[in-house]
Amino acid sequence: MSLKHARARQPEVIRAAQKDALFLEDISGRVSEVLEILGTHRRWRFHEKIAKYLAGSFYYGLNTIFRLQTLGEEYTGMIQVDYNCHDLPRRHVQIVNYILDVGGEDLMRSLLKKMENEISGSEDILPEAREKIRLVLRHLKDSLPYWKTAHRAWFYIFAGKYHISKRVTGINYLLVRYWINSTMSMNAYRLLGVITLIQLGIMVLKSLKLLKEDLERIRPEECGKSSLAEQSALQGRKMCVLCLEPRKDTSATPCGHLFCWNCIMDSLDQKSVCPVCRESAEKRSVVPLMNYI
Repeated sequence: MSLKHARARQPEVIRAAQKDALFLEDISGRVSEVLEILGTHRRWRFHEKIAKYLAGSFYYGLNTIFRLQTLGEEYTGMIQVDYNCHDLPRRHVQIVNYILDVGGEDLMRSLLKKMENEISGSEDILPEAREKIRLVLRHLKDSLPYWKTAHRAWFYIFAGKYHISKRVTGINYLLVRYWINSTMSMNAYRLLGVITLIQLGIMVLKSLKLLKEDLERIRPEECGKSSLAEQSALQGRKMCVLCLEPRKDTSATPCGHLFCWNCIMDSLDQKSVCPVCRESAEKRSVVPLMNYI
């Protein structure tokens, strides 16, 4: 029997996600402390990623193995079901969902980085085309957060899947006691979704404008020298200790440490401390340094 009428709506799904994120952050922080004691401070970014994967494995992996609710799902009275809302998801589907939840974005970044490296080493592509493809891939990698924002806005408007991993695997949420479902209006969430899409549209237009300007700067006669020029430029730029690449959109925490804007924002999503010195830091206190390399 299908139970599509019992699907959880935006308030329950968001509360469950927030509760899961709270517990996951606590586990990740404890694992980070252990790794910091065992390792060197310079390897903090490596430890942070390992802590994230281990915490996700403990939290989501054990639930998947024993087919249990997460603490957030239990808190809101939800269970996971398959795309037809007939039965529990198959175990291999839950495993795929767990992998995407824990490392999906990092996996995509690694794939795009590998594609960029393959293009850079290819001699079968014209230099001008090679530089343009690499530029597009870099912009695509930087735009990954936009996809998450767009998916979340879609959820605000139409409900359904809050996480992209659930969209890929087709997993739905059902309320165990659906007859006491919240009767609040969903208009506020729909309005939030529309505002988010408008904001996202503005950001995408700015990104496309920057991409167009960067593509127009590429000249056929300069492509032969571009790789050497790029290498020397990269050597002169400071490295971000989080992504271990030249800093992009350099931003400073209150304690004075410098990172890429996207890197420090992602880090503060996990824990509100500076990744280098562990001083308390909030997103609102990070200062983007304009025209600073």
